[in-house]
Amino acid sequence: PGVPSRLTVALVVSAIAKLGNRNGCSYKEIVKAVLKKGGPPNVMFVLKPVLLKAKKQGALKQSTEGKWFLAKGGNVATKGTASIAGLQGAGRLHRRPRGPRIRRRSRSRRRGKGYDKCYG
Repeated sequence: PGVPSRLTVALVVSAIAKLGNRNGCSYKEIVKAVLKKGGPPNVMFVLKPVLLKAKKQGALKQSTEGKWFLAKGGNVATKGTASIAGLQGAGRLHRRPRGPRIRRRSRSRRRGKGYDKCYG
């Protein structure tokens, strides 16, 4: 009766927040924390898609070592009600690089000037 049948983004985010590890939380630490918070017994099998969903919603971030962090302003996706279909196209907008724009010479201007070695 007290065990939820589904694992939600809100439960995972609150479990990671409760851990409070500034260096990030490993997968095993998150599983233990979710079980301690009263998550479903099959957490090991359903945690990965929920973590990826939370990452897509902007509630969590993943480091290159595979550790999970709370994103700044991570309370955006704590409800866990947003569907994945509603998030498709919510990617980051393309940003132009700062600094002066370097113009590329046309192929005819490059001939015989040693540019062919650089550009191929």
